[in-house]
Amino acid sequence: MTAAPTYHTVRPGDASARATDPESGEAILLPLDPRLSPAGNLEAYFKRYQKEARGADAIQGQLALLRAKEAEVERLQTRLNDVLATERRDLADLKVLAQESLLRRLMARLGARRSSAQRKPPAARAKPAVPARLLPRRFRGEHGLEIWVGRSDEGNDYLTTRLACGNDLFFHLEGYPGSHVVLRTGGRTNPPPEAVLDACELAVHFSRLKGSNSADVHVVPVKNVKKPKGAKPGLVYVTRGKTIHLRRDRRRLEGILALRIEE
Repeated sequence: MTAAPTYHTVRPGDASARATDPESGEAILLPLDPRLSPAGNLEAYFKRYQKEARGADAIQGQLALLRAKEAEVERLQTRLNDVLATERRDLADLKVLAQESLLRRLMARLGARRSSAQRKPPAARAKPAVPARLLPRRFRGEHGLEIWVGRSDEGNDYLTTRLACGNDLFFHLEGYPGSHVVLRTGGRTNPPPEAVLDACELAVHFSRLKGSNSADVHVVPVKNVKKPKGAKPGLVYVTRGKTIHLRRDRRRLEGILALRIEE
């Protein structure tokens, strides 16, 4: 317990007050709420003291209860040892001992634990296999980032709406049908430019403009790609993003195609 500071030394707006510890005699600093008056701070400390005192009383009550139960268990242990120590163990004495309410509760808990341990865990439900036609082609781009390419209209939907994450980048040829391409960014908001160009090359390669020398590729975070309700497979709606005017680079394309990840 700490000795309270002299009341008249505390002024409105003070953030602390000095007091003396009655046990050690050392000066200590008590934090105050400057928004409260001296009386308000005193009342706040008194309420805190009352709360902690109630908590201490509750803990003492729990300790007393535990000590009583411990004494009861020791009494039962002594009686059981006495019965088992005799050369002729009396079944009647064991039956009388078994009627003790505390012992019956303990035996019931032990039985419940054994039953629970013997119970076999439910078999995990096997996840349904995803058809191969829905799984994307996978390529390893710059800095180990993967680029995924949809195989079909249904595969495009599955890739963009089920597999891709919010900060992944979505690539699609502007004005022409083609595969959805997703650059897995690993949560990055600024993936390497080389990886972005690799994804653009794949978006053009897996489209009707495969043989063109240049193309416009729209790039947007996956979180800005929405699937309209009732829309046909492969059709999505994008907001914001940017357009990259890609000049085709055959060496780049050959390099990324050579880094396809085998399923």
